[in-house]
Amino acid sequence: MSDLIGATPVNQKTAVFLGLQPGDILGKLIWEAVPDVLNSSILVHYRNAMETGTPVFFEEYWEPAQAWVEIRAYPNEDGLSVYFHDVTARHLNEAAIRESEQRLRDVIEMTPAGYLLTDSQANILDVNPALCEIVGYTEEELTGKNMAMLTPSCPFDGALLIQNGVSAVHAKEAVIKRKDGTDAHILLNANIKRDGEGNAVALTSFITDITVRKQTERRLELLATHDTLTGLPNRALLNERLQHLLETDGQREPIAVMFVDLDRFKEVNDSLGHVPGDELLCEVAKRLKDKVRPTDIVARLGGDEFVIAAPCSKGPYSATRIAENLFKAFNDPIEVCNQEVFARASIGIAMYPQDGNTKEALFQNADAAMYSAKAAGRNGYRFFQPEMSEQARVRMTLESSLHRALERDEFVLLYQPRIDLKTMTISGMEALIRWNHPQLGRISPLDFIPIAEERGFIDAIGKWVLETACLDSSRLIKKLGCPLRVSVNLSARQVASHVLVEQVDRALKQADLKPELLELELTESALIENVQVSTSVFNELKKLGVLLAVDDFGTGYSGLGYLGRFPLDILKLDRSFVNPDVSGNNSERVVKAFIEMAHALDLSVVAEGIETEAMSTTLRDMGCDEGQGYYFARPITLQELEALIPKFCTC
Repeated sequence: MSDLIGATPVNQKTAVFLGLQPGDILGKLIWEAVPDVLNSSILVHYRNAMETGTPVFFEEYWEPAQAWVEIRAYPNEDGLSVYFHDVTARHLNEAAIRESEQRLRDVIEMTPAGYLLTDSQANILDVNPALCEIVGYTEEELTGKNMAMLTPSCPFDGALLIQNGVSAVHAKEAVIKRKDGTDAHILLNANIKRDGEGNAVALTSFITDITVRKQTERRLELLATHDTLTGLPNRALLNERLQHLLETDGQREPIAVMFVDLDRFKEVNDSLGHVPGDELLCEVAKRLKDKVRPTDIVARLGGDEFVIAAPCSKGPYSATRIAENLFKAFNDPIEVCNQEVFARASIGIAMYPQDGNTKEALFQNADAAMYSAKAAGRNGYRFFQPEMSEQARVRMTLESSLHRALERDEFVLLYQPRIDLKTMTISGMEALIRWNHPQLGRISPLDFIPIAEERGFIDAIGKWVLETACLDSSRLIKKLGCPLRVSVNLSARQVASHVLVEQVDRALKQADLKPELLELELTESALIENVQVSTSVFNELKKLGVLLAVDDFGTGYSGLGYLGRFPLDILKLDRSFVNPDVSGNNSERVVKAFIEMAHALDLSVVAEGIETEAMSTTLRDMGCDEGQGYYFARPITLQELEALIPKFCTC
């Protein structure tokens, strides 16, 4: 074999590659001419070819020339014919490609975007760790599977691959299913490789997980369109949905817009606190939604104001049925802070199209109807009537003016004398507020007190009445020398305020008025609205030495059991009990029973609304202690009262 190898002729190119002359090689064994062959694997290949008689083809790195060579060796009778050429350039190119591919792979492995490679049938060929993290599958669980496993709700059928002419997909939003069954929102960017005939060959995708962004967008949208407390649509979404309702269902049938406003919610909120108040609003929202159809709109405007918009195929009849059903939401008490609270509401209804063709007109008229329901005694509903627009305009004027009425000194106090029915002398007077409006003239408290309560002005007004009445009474007593008692009405909101006791104490001290000459009145319904708070406040007031009275007794719950729970001094009978009713039925026996009951509880009785001498005589004969009414005197100014007192009093 060595002879054959040694006899091998060489050409000039070979000699140059080996750094020799052809003459230096001829006639020598190859390892004699090129000793480096002995220490290389090339000799192994040569020997293998000679021993087996089989041609060999291989590539080796030739260190002396620092080059890669491609060698083909053919055994023959004379030895071994060897052909080789330099392939270093190709190896360098391949190495560069491998290095580039590795760099790309490193980038793919490290990128936070998911990487997905599929064949033309959407079978997954390759993924990166980021994709595995997005979908919750391992690389082994994904590779070889069809991409449809990630989109079971709408199986991937290769649509992206077979769209003729499409070579890329940019920023396409889609939803894929994670291993745990949850949805992942993604942004897809893809390149589609096609052959010369336009057939898809492979799909390379980069997938960005935008689930958090979509959740944030949904939260922002929810904040922009829904009430954060109750989850109901807010004013913006209500406007949008009602407009859509008017443009669709409104073409076929009437639509009712209902304003629902909770009665005396501010008093509940002040007495219980804002957190329990929020709990109450959430429960009311839930109950209202449960009482309407899924297609009806229930929204919260803010505070204790809700709106329902509903198609009504039978017009007002359907709206009445809906309103009556809404009231059922308030039948059962709501448990707040381990105590039961009964919520009540007033509802105003405007009908499309007769009460307005636009959402703005419907809102305005439903709001006017709601205030009419409140003025009618609350806990009821009213349909809009044209005259309510004027009432609403006046109400708006009053509400706007109330902001500055106190500082402009527009309020005045009138006083109605109270008569001792046994001696027929003046025993005291009730302070009654009036408002001298600069444009509308004198305004009755029946017209502005409800507005003041709803808009939060009553605290400041009540404080002014208390202080002014104490000062007027003190001056009158000192001037005339008569120990007259002054009676001041309290609102339920004032009783719920934590500063009432302090305000009363300060008013007494500022006026230098004895506590027993101040009588504080609270209506029966307001007294028992929150028995726990009322009891606590009345006990504190009683410690100051003032007298406490229940006004309009018999018009509210007419319950007798609660009277013993409060440190009361006086029971005032409502005028409806004092006067015979229109049917001719006389309430004398009822009044007499009330008087006897009050005396049994050590309470004195004051009858309101006495208009005739006969009524005065009858009440005196029944044992009623005091009375007031037009028979004795209408509400008058302090100066008029001062002139009247000597006629009824010898002090």
